Amino acid sequence: VVQSGSVSELVGPSPPSLFVGRYGYPDVRAGPSAAWVPDDSNATPLASGDPADLFGRPLEEVAARHANLITGGSVMPVGSTASPDAMLETTQEIAMAEKSVDVELDFAKPIIVGVNPTFDSMSTPLGPSGEVLRAEVVGHTSIPRKVDSVANENDLLAADAMGELTEASIGEAQISRLLSSGLLGREGSRKLVPTRWGITATDDMLGKRLWDRVRDHPSLDKVLVYEATYLDNVFHIILTPGLWAFHMLEAWTRGS
Repeated sequence: VVQSGSVSELVGPSPPSLFVGRYGYPDVRAGPSAAWVPDDSNATPLASGDPADLFGRPLEEVAARHANLITGGSVMPVGSTASPDAMLETTQEIAMAEKSVDVELDFAKPIIVGVNPTFDSMSTPLGPSGEVLRAEVVGHTSIPRKVDSVANENDLLAADAMGELTEASIGEAQISRLLSSGLLGREGSRKLVPTRWGITATDDMLGKRLWDRVRDHPSLDKVLVYEATYLDNVFHIILTPGLWAFHMLEAWTRGS
């Protein structure tokens, strides 16, 4: 983070990104996120809403990008998707975008920017947030044809929609955004889904589809071991012959 200050309005790129909170459910805070880029910074905002695109980047860059991502929104019922207001329409447009889009946000009161992000053991670093009075996409939004088709299909189950999107090479991160913003599912059953729940639900539904494809594959005839290291995290993947089973362990090393 290069400098600090306050802003009452912001015009900046959304990776694309949005956030739907879970506190107060079924009334939740929902809205878009946009990057605040300091005037004296040469940083290029991430032109993707897929967290996987940050893999391999330096820790300082990852933290700075999260710290400078401002999340705005307003409180609305999860059933607001039946008749979305301007805030939700903007949020949904961002969810459908395949690449970065400029967003204009007007805040109810000034937002402090350029400060250290909030950290915890479960979530990515969080930048500032605040109530937004107005949110509007500036310029043209590039939306994949399949995303537009599925979002406007009112008789398609969310799980089936995810399958069609995956077949069209739409990434998991965007599918999760579409689910959270209430753009998947049959008419009358669409709702806003808190971001954390939406990520879990997307992982689960896509995982089950993959399981249906691989469970009848022939067993391995030898043990395979894969390893990767990134930002002091060490990953080991061990594949063994036999019936299909899955087990994951996560542990903190001593002194970490």
